[in-house]
Amino acid sequence: MMSRLAIVVIGITLPGLVCSLRADPGDIVKGYKDQPWGASTETVQKAFPDSDLRTSSGGAAALTVKGQAPAVHTVYSFAMDQLYFVRVTLELPMRPEGGKDSDGKKMIEEMIKEKYYPDEDAKKLLDSAKVYVHVAQGQNGTVIVMYENMRLFREVQAAQKLAEQERDEKRRAEQGPKRQQALQDAGVPDLL
Repeated sequence: MMSRLAIVVIGITLPGLVCSLRADPGDIVKGYKDQPWGASTETVQKAFPDSDLRTSSGGAAALTVKGQAPAVHTVYSFAMDQLYFVRVTLELPMRPEGGKDSDGKKMIEEMIKEKYYPDEDAKKLLDSAKVYVHVAQGQNGTVIVMYENMRLFREVQAAQKLAEQERDEKRRAEQGPKRQQALQDAGVPDLL
């Protein structure tokens, strides 16, 4: 458990970090910092040339950018080459070396609330845009801040599903008659 002095020191130092980044709550609707939602992996990677890009099947990719405390690394996540999610790992001053930093998490949650959800209008703006900011506890006393554009993610998922359906229909149209004949030639109807 952190001492009261540690909590006071964190309470004094961290607001400076957040206040230095203070912006209109609507800015997060446009993107995370200088990277707009929907930006391509190439665009974001140009901004961070020393980053590590990992791709997987289905058009998913993650670009990891290492930083210095308190933001030790940031992961930009892409679906169909569009930025939709950002995860920032924070190592806060005076954090516990092992276990969870519940006090630090609460402080970050308050800063997020002040910065992005200061009033009902800001809450409605972010909710209507389907842009959300979440805070979670990480390992070894880290705190994770996650920014996500769910509207973009759902649009990308729908586009992926439509593209998959179109590929399947095209394949069936091209192979259908040949496959039907192959099934006949193999005697499949007689087996049913």
